[in-house]
Amino acid sequence: MPPLRGIVHAAGVLDDGVLIQQEWARFARVMSPKIAGSWNLHRLTMGLPLDFFVLFSSAASVLGSAGQANYAAANAFMDALAHERRRQGLPALSINWGAWKTAGMAAALDARDQRRWAEKGLSAMEPEAGLGALQQLLGSVHTQVAVLPMDWRRYREQFAGASVPPFLSRVADDRETPAETVASRRPRRLRLELERAAPRKRMNLLLDYVREQALTVLGLPPTYSLDAQQGLRDVGLDSLLALELRNRLQSAVDHPLPATLAFDFPTVADMARYLAEDVLSLELAVPSQAASAAPVVETALDEIDQLSDEMAEALLSAELSGARLGSGKQS
Repeated sequence: MPPLRGIVHAAGVLDDGVLIQQEWARFARVMSPKIAGSWNLHRLTMGLPLDFFVLFSSAASVLGSAGQANYAAANAFMDALAHERRRQGLPALSINWGAWKTAGMAAALDARDQRRWAEKGLSAMEPEAGLGALQQLLGSVHTQVAVLPMDWRRYREQFAGASVPPFLSRVADDRETPAETVASRRPRRLRLELERAAPRKRMNLLLDYVREQALTVLGLPPTYSLDAQQGLRDVGLDSLLALELRNRLQSAVDHPLPATLAFDFPTVADMARYLAEDVLSLELAVPSQAASAAPVVETALDEIDQLSDEMAEALLSAELSGARLGSGKQS
């Protein structure tokens, strides 16, 4: 074999889960290929005249990634190792890759997951673009570089109502986007809409909003028929998505919500009822128990509103006359 002139560390595994579900064994499984692997390569090649020492890290270590605390930590170690090698005068480059379309861990994402990523401004890069970036970086003096296709303004929107991390404030600025575009993407001011709406319309507004947010989080198209009484876990809601849904609704109602929201109230109707009665204390013309029938009631009330006084009186008289005749036949 010829002399070893370069190394590319591209190994890794995933074991996702919210932090309270994590345990050391799951951290160790994810950290082993990243931390032990890169450290062993570092130690065993310190005396070799390498031309390059490339670590395939992840954007998760610089941006964070819900449910991937172990993976983010493992990649952050590789980033730190690259800086330490450079301090020692050794070649090193850590690349915080985003998703690739046909290769890597993200290549297995289904259409639903891809829609969820796109909603946050993330997209996958073509392999040719990734290889081109790698070739360019191999000839550079950089120690750590993030390479990922990103709509930064869209990505920042998930921090609506919270302080934007300093890093993101430098890569995207709302001033670069027309104000109406930015405003249109921010979460609707649901509380204000509900307060301004007539009591008989409030439950419908709340049901529609919760359903809309659930579809977005689940990565389902807006046209998907999600019944208000259907269990969200039956259509793919897991613990990570449940937290994301809670965060969206919490921002919309501007009130703290329990982390177990989606499990304590497993349907759109349950969640809407909880928000209406326990969180917002709304005055509702339609009893919350009849939330599933609210669309029918709303349609009927709208039709009555459009009737003239004479027509409404005539229909009422006809209805009362029919009721009397029916009563006489029964007797």
